[in-house]
Amino acid sequence: MNLEQLNLLAQNYLKNNSSSQREELIRMLKGEHFRNLILEIVSNPKDLQLLAKSAYEHDNGFIKLMLVDRRPSYAIRLHIWPPKIMEDSAIHNHPWDLSGVVLLGQYTWVLYQEKEMGHQLKLYECQYLKDYSGHSFSYIKDVYMTDILKFDMRKNCVYESKKYLYHKIVKNNEEWAVTLMICGNIENNIAHVITGAEKEAEVLIENGDLSADIIKYYLSKILEEIKNSDY
Repeated sequence: MNLEQLNLLAQNYLKNNSSSQREELIRMLKGEHFRNLILEIVSNPKDLQLLAKSAYEHDNGFIKLMLVDRRPSYAIRLHIWPPKIMEDSAIHNHPWDLSGVVLLGQYTWVLYQEKEMGHQLKLYECQYLKDYSGHSFSYIKDVYMTDILKFDMRKNCVYESKKYLYHKIVKNNEEWAVTLMICGNIENNIAHVITGAEKEAEVLIENGDLSADIIKYYLSKILEEIKNSDY
């Protein structure tokens, strides 16, 4: 399977982009289908160049690859966490519901809710550009947050999250981790980010870029991990 075939598959499976359609596609793609897709991409310079147009390193520490981008209707993303501890990602929500599966490694998904007192953080509105190539922040208010649930996410864990849920990823290990994620319909281009760090307001932040060679390196490392695991 190559990226063109994955696009066609998504068109067939995600006609309404319901949670059940997303889960069905995810369960079909994980395992050997995913391995074959990565093998095909790594050996195909055209696919690597296509991914390079929108790939970047996210502020929360992972490499984001857009395998299929039909936003606002749907998108299929691959998130790759390098083999290092990551505890300082920002609490956030999304403009879309999402369904995903952990393909390699493990991390903790932490849910949060606002409370009346505690450690003070800043709530920002994150406004995405129409083509999703960048974003800007607007300060809203100071908030206090508390964690309410923690989920240990391991290989083959299939999950769903609603767009309004505040969460962050904590990775307390030095292993590779990979998640395949399908985004639901987008009603607007706004999310919220909660952090102790100061964000410069009303300044456009472009996503940056990753070269085809860097993408090939990361995907090749994932193939090595698959080969060395009981995938």
